[in-house]
Amino acid sequence: MKLAKEKIYITKEKDGEYENICYIPYTFTRNTQYLYDGLLLGKNKDKVKLEKLIKVIENDKFWDDNIKKINLEAEDFESFVKNENLSFMKIIGKQNDELAFSNWISYWLDEDRELLAKFCQNFTNTEIDKENTRIFREYENIDIYIKDDKNAIVIENKIKSGINSIKQDEETNEITSQLDKYYGVAKEKDNEGKEREVKCILLLPNHHNIVKEYATEISEKIYKTSKDIEYKILTYADIYGFFKEYFENNKPKTDFEEAMRKEFLKALEPHTKPYQNELYETAMYRLVKKIISLNKQH
Repeated sequence: MKLAKEKIYITKEKDGEYENICYIPYTFTRNTQYLYDGLLLGKNKDKVKLEKLIKVIENDKFWDDNIKKINLEAEDFESFVKNENLSFMKIIGKQNDELAFSNWISYWLDEDRELLAKFCQNFTNTEIDKENTRIFREYENIDIYIKDDKNAIVIENKIKSGINSIKQDEETNEITSQLDKYYGVAKEKDNEGKEREVKCILLLPNHHNIVKEYATEISEKIYKTSKDIEYKILTYADIYGFFKEYFENNKPKTDFEEAMRKEFLKALEPHTKPYQNELYETAMYRLVKKIISLNKQH
């Protein structure tokens, strides 16, 4: 199965070519059965249409490189589709809830100080005081706020929403947003006059519009506010890989913790994909189940 990078338009032959348009000789009938039979049997001019379609299918420029091939002989293949990738967050209707994910992420960081230290070092190059670092939720509306005496880390978590509270001053025309405010809270309002290094993170699912907008510059992974305050773009794929590796290298203390680790990773995974389409996912799983069924019959 392949997923197109963008919509592919199939139309009749026309002068000129465009990246996402496939020109087919003559005109397709609206009767799908006729189209199917004609292409399948290669009748008359429909054979030419089939050859054109095959060229589109084989042209890598149209298709997402990240689509995985399905191995019908894999031992865990049936378990892969058994529950349609249900997670605890999906069951309780919180799969796109920013507050729920912020709560869960901050919980892991607060519970395991080694994990917290690695997280801060890995993503902000900050060496924190593990024993005296505090983690806050919704401190001055900051999603996740991490601080010790010398450092502060602001994490703004967005799943479906965009940057809020964008305002323009009528006199100076200066534009500000919630991201400018959060930096100001960490740098000035909450530092009691002491020197402090502030790092800012914008945590986004890989299917978020900002990630797509910055796709050509994503190697730098920097989002700048109108005041040139830098927020490092951290994707859900980044933190999924980080937590997965840490969990694999550090044994859980209890069976419950092990189960929650698995559920946490399963909940993160849909947001690591460059698209979000639950109907597509459901259709894919059902198709795979049908393939298994037919495979067993033969």
